[in-house]
Amino acid sequence: MIKFFRKIRQKLLSESQIRKYLIYALGEILLVVIGILIALSINNWNEQRKNNNLERQFLTGLRADLVSDSTLFSKRIQEAENHIRFNRSFIEELYKEQRTYNDIKSLYKKLSLYSDLLTIQNSTYQELINDGKLNLIRNEELKSAIINYYNATEEASKHIEEFNMFSVNNLLIAVEKIPNILILYNDLNIGSFDYKLKGQYEFVNDPNSTKFQISENVATLYSTKHEVFLAYYEDLREKTKHIIHSINDIIEK
Repeated sequence: MIKFFRKIRQKLLSESQIRKYLIYALGEILLVVIGILIALSINNWNEQRKNNNLERQFLTGLRADLVSDSTLFSKRIQEAENHIRFNRSFIEELYKEQRTYNDIKSLYKKLSLYSDLLTIQNSTYQELINDGKLNLIRNEELKSAIINYYNATEEASKHIEEFNMFSVNNLLIAVEKIPNILILYNDLNIGSFDYKLKGQYEFVNDPNSTKFQISENVATLYSTKHEVFLAYYEDLREKTKHIIHSINDIIEK
């Protein structure tokens, strides 16, 4: 093909057909440019197809992580509601008369002194960030929602850890003031007494006593803590549902 075009050029030049030669040369250049543009278009199309496949893979991975997170948040919401209910019940019962050791033991078993950290599934997102591939997600609104979600989980995780440490420290102070609180809470086998309370447990029937107020404060603190956690979990679950719905719209097209 190249020899063919060369012969045409030589013939036109030998015949001194300069005008035709220039027209031919421009046509040849135009063909080369068109060929390059076609090659670039094919290359761009292949790259875009690869990127689209990668985007789909990452979105599928993100969806799986978010479904796992959403399930976790639903579980944590139920647990938080239970912790709040138990501690409110403890406070309510604390103001009623406790006549026996078994009454006291039953009362303190209502306490919910639970602490746990927030751990989510973020391996796909971390891969996107670490490999600089976040821009593979073409939908800007979805990309913004994903970034916002993982920033929110990081903030929630930090606050949950701080609140847990604060509540545990306050519980340790309470244990120093009321050494038997953990014996009551864990229902350790130390015997059962069915006579009028005397001595170390009399504080439960005295709202003005320091130990009574410490017990109430511990229950209030743990109830408040889980109210804060509940708000976080509900917000994060809604975010996961929104993102999952948006990913489904893209993948199922």
